Amino acid sequence: MDRPRAWHSTAIDLSAEPSLRIGGATINPVSREAEFPGGRERLQPQNLKVLIVLARRKGQVVTRTDLIDLCWDGRIVGEDVINHSISVLRSFASRAGGFTIETVPKAGYRLLEAKGATTRARKWIPAMALVAVAAIVAALFVVRPGQKQGEPPVPTVVLTPFSAPAGDATAAEVARAARVSLLRMLSEGGFPVRLAQQANAGADYLISGDVKQQSGSIEATVRMEDLRHHIVIFTHRFEAPGEQAGALADQIGASLSANLSWTAALMILDRRHPTDPRIMGELLKQMSITVEGGDIMQAYEISRQIAPKAPNSAIAQVALAFNTGFVLDGLPRDQREEAVALGRQASKRALMLAPEFGDTHLTWCFLHSPVRQLECELRSREGLRVDPDSPFAAGFLSKLFSNVGRFDEALELSRMSIANDRYKNSKLSRLLRNLEVRGHSDEAAQTYEQAIRWWPRNARLHWGRLMGLIEGGNFADLEQYARDEGKELDPVRQLAEARRTRDSAKARRNCSGPDQGEPVEPLCLVVLADLGEFDAAFARAKLVFPRMKGRNRAEEERLWLDHPNGPSTGILSAPATAALRRDKRFIGLIERVGLLDYWRSGRLPDFCRESPEPVCAQIRR
Repeated sequence: MDRPRAWHSTAIDLSAEPSLRIGGATINPVSREAEFPGGRERLQPQNLKVLIVLARRKGQVVTRTDLIDLCWDGRIVGEDVINHSISVLRSFASRAGGFTIETVPKAGYRLLEAKGATTRARKWIPAMALVAVAAIVAALFVVRPGQKQGEPPVPTVVLTPFSAPAGDATAAEVARAARVSLLRMLSEGGFPVRLAQQANAGADYLISGDVKQQSGSIEATVRMEDLRHHIVIFTHRFEAPGEQAGALADQIGASLSANLSWTAALMILDRRHPTDPRIMGELLKQMSITVEGGDIMQAYEISRQIAPKAPNSAIAQVALAFNTGFVLDGLPRDQREEAVALGRQASKRALMLAPEFGDTHLTWCFLHSPVRQLECELRSREGLRVDPDSPFAAGFLSKLFSNVGRFDEALELSRMSIANDRYKNSKLSRLLRNLEVRGHSDEAAQTYEQAIRWWPRNARLHWGRLMGLIEGGNFADLEQYARDEGKELDPVRQLAEARRTRDSAKARRNCSGPDQGEPVEPLCLVVLADLGEFDAAFARAKLVFPRMKGRNRAEEERLWLDHPNGPSTGILSAPATAALRRDKRFIGLIERVGLLDYWRSGRLPDFCRESPEPVCAQIRR
């Protein structure tokens, strides 16, 4: 059924829309690329249309009818479709900064732009790295149950009752359930938890919150405060539709459990290697920036200023080492050499100060070219050897082994990594990917269903399972998954259909143009090779994988600094790309990215160890 157009306007046509600025983001509607201080990403067409409509009427209410008329061309769509689009855009707003999308009860939505929103446009590291930085810097030092005698105690957490409006039984029940979930999940992570009416002596962290109903939704705002340094290190608003209120408690518990493992680690390291309280306060501010999803460059600048003033602080040195690795892609090219030099100094200093912490050994990997996989593996293994309970070393090795085609070992290490940290979404994502690659589809499906209850609408979980389906070559499930997810995965669905129907022309059309990033580019390699389109497949591979192997170390350093945030190489040795490996050009491809040298060191990929493929004879040579 069609309705009269709202505002006497026409439907949004992205191809005719000019570039626009919203908050800190610069958006090109034609390419759908958004760039902002904190990342760069491509928006899905339908979500971008909604954002443009809201931006056109900034500060004014836009009704659901308006959105349907202008973004869905008047077609009937369900409320859940619009809710999902608004939710995705709010997530984008939190990453881009400078604007929010407000729900106006019984009216619609409006976009509010913050005063003084940044207008600088620079190439920063992808926003997902914000979470990774916090996880890496702090996950380094979590002490698990059964710690050695004489070790500093695990920080104690006080849970105060969550407040709810008087007479609101639903909000009161969610408040009670959230406290129960937090008690259970934090205890599972080995943290001593006290239930109290207020902060009490001897506690390290205070978690509090309030719950209310708002426009048919349940909202909970949760805060975590470091009582020793009097700093609020985490504040987050959780929201769920009223009919899903029962799921909100576990979402709060999972999020706080994961975040506490990051921040509590700093306190433990501080107790082992005390840092000046003023310096520690600054470092906690840096941690709060990354936990809150703020500007990673700001966190890097803080650590860059602190490290020289605190040469004997292991926390300060390791923070600078890791942060440097993560922001390299966002720094101007002429600043990268100096930044790496300072990061490497901090890495060496951190290892000297705290060699017993396994994850300090990993900082080397983030500050050297990825073609040096063998050295990175040896250093990572040493970290795991000196600290078998290291919370991050096993997960990092899992990622490394995925990139070099040792998927069986990657899965084993992924299981080890998540054993004592079962709620962290980054580790769940890695486990999902490894399960799918190794063909454990039923377990992957069960893990995914549980994970999205803890982390609904989480892009990282979605990406992990999607990449696992592609690398594992599970095309039937991949096509169904893409259909279930809707228009956002149309390119994936189109390619899966092209492979199933043996439609080479359709595959070439969908794999033309500039680098489309993951998951489309890896899938293009798989589908084009499966259809016998080897010229097109290797043309895409040359575009996606720049040369990283140099004639000497100096050239490798230059190539790496030109492209410090290169793509994952796991697809090249995945089960799905067996057809690609039958082409004679494959050896040249793996040589250019450094895989050939690694494999010739005696560390062969699964496809040469389990059922050796013909190319393995050339690799062994």
